[in-house]
Amino acid sequence: MSSKLVALRRLMVNGDLNQGVAISAYLLPRTDAHGSEYICERDERVKWLSGFSGSNATTIITKNKALLWTDGRYFLQAEKEFENGWELMKEGTPQTITPINWLIANLEKTSVIGFDPELVDFSTLQKYKDMMKANEIQFLPISTNLVDAIWQDRPTEKISNVIVLDEKNCGRSSADKIEELRGQMKDKKCDSIILGSLDDVCWLFNIRGQDIAFNPVVFSIAFVTLESVFLFINRSKLTKELEGVTILDYSEAKKVISEFHKDQKNLEHHKMWIPPKTNSGLSMLIADNSIYSAESPVFVTKSVKNETELSGMRSSHIRDSAAVIQFLFQMENELKAGKVWTEDSAANLIDKLRTQKDKYVSNSFGTISAVNANAAMPHYSHDPKIEPFQIKEGDVYLCDSGAQYLDGTTDVTRTVVVGDKINEDFRNMFTHVLIGHIECAYAKFPEGITGLRIDAFARQSLWAAGFDFGHGTGHGVGHFLNVHEGPCSIAYRYSNENGGIKPGMVITIEPGYYRAGHWGIRIENCYEIIRAKVQSGADNFVTFKALTLVPIQKTLINKEMLSEKQIKWVDDYHQEVYQTLSKHLIDNNLCDEAHWLKSACEPL
Repeated sequence: MSSKLVALRRLMVNGDLNQGVAISAYLLPRTDAHGSEYICERDERVKWLSGFSGSNATTIITKNKALLWTDGRYFLQAEKEFENGWELMKEGTPQTITPINWLIANLEKTSVIGFDPELVDFSTLQKYKDMMKANEIQFLPISTNLVDAIWQDRPTEKISNVIVLDEKNCGRSSADKIEELRGQMKDKKCDSIILGSLDDVCWLFNIRGQDIAFNPVVFSIAFVTLESVFLFINRSKLTKELEGVTILDYSEAKKVISEFHKDQKNLEHHKMWIPPKTNSGLSMLIADNSIYSAESPVFVTKSVKNETELSGMRSSHIRDSAAVIQFLFQMENELKAGKVWTEDSAANLIDKLRTQKDKYVSNSFGTISAVNANAAMPHYSHDPKIEPFQIKEGDVYLCDSGAQYLDGTTDVTRTVVVGDKINEDFRNMFTHVLIGHIECAYAKFPEGITGLRIDAFARQSLWAAGFDFGHGTGHGVGHFLNVHEGPCSIAYRYSNENGGIKPGMVITIEPGYYRAGHWGIRIENCYEIIRAKVQSGADNFVTFKALTLVPIQKTLINKEMLSEKQIKWVDDYHQEVYQTLSKHLIDNNLCDEAHWLKSACEPL
């Protein structure tokens, strides 16, 4: 058993940090005080405690169990990474009970569950409280995180300057966005709102930061009333004042919000808007009858890009696609020439090529560079403690990568095989995945429907052959913000009620197939949602327009499996890739790459 689990259980029992109460279970989600998917090193409590490095996890520790729930992207990875004493719970599978139901089924009445209120959001708190009360189990907030109490070498907070964007780079002033937000508050009869999601705050104030790797955000909280605007932030990070905004230290957020509520709570119409993902350390400051809980209006508004943002997304994707083309060209030539490549050297090259592009800021996530069996783990990451795996001619290689540019955010996956040694079974599976991508990209549908109703397009070819993949088909993408942006998504298990797909959104399509121990396949593009021309002439239908312009390896396609319509999609897509990127490559003295691209984009 892990010594870390032993130390944690000792704290659970002795009650020194638990208001003198021994707790039966400790709930620890993998997140931070802002509900972030990507988190900084000092918030990687689950990774430190369990060894698991994936981006989605909920853990429960009892006196004799340590359980971790994660989704299908990470099943193989979790089993590999776990330290002693941990058990995987396969989230989303029929045989796996949810965390809350596990607690109810396994804890005795009068048991106490401890949690850090900054890591459990308002909606989760309400759900747990209601179900635990019905089962006579206490849900106890503990202000000191128990993992922090035993994590002796926990990293310190990173200090970096905030970027304040000009209106010409983001299309709207912060004052205009705040005015719209106040209108939305008035519509719901709210006099105030807490914004805790970092990308919401950054979008509202037109600021960007570097506090979390790959995500241009800064640790901050916004509190907006009908008269005042507060930004709580480490002031040393902000070198420029924001007009009309009161800037206070991050630590003052609870005090200011609590005092406002105390001043207003006796007024008949006082309502504070608390988005569901607000951490419960903030929401518990407000009386239940003064809370209006609904999705953050900023969360919804920012997902529909304005024309300035869309123009930046188009431009950044052209530059980014050029980097990927350079990468694929160099990989093919050097592997054929016998040069030794590894997963690490490949990742380093694609990262380096992006740094050379105009307006590059950082990667948008850690590059996934995976060969053969490693590619069967959708979010594989090479273990630095072992020798990097070599990539040889004939191997299956998957690269999922992206970047943050001052004018946009990118995300692209290509699966390739260098040489002629292509297994027919692999080719057929690649074609099933491609058909799913095409059918989804071809779809025309009424504006406002959710991705739940589109997801099957990407799976139908696989399903017909008896196969499937365990992750969502697509996610929203921010504008120089988080690469995973809600509320829109294309997924089979979950769809945000506010996630209706609308023109101006940017969404990925990324079906895959993963054969454990052998290889993995994923084909991912970013798409802009545009108005669709339909036979009826109706103006409320939408479709996908490709932003990612990178060829799909034609030798991996079994043409006999494609319909004429699907062949036309591939040929039309490749024609657009060549017409758009060849000039860009030539203008940048990349003539050999342009010549390679011409061959890669020849019609099927």
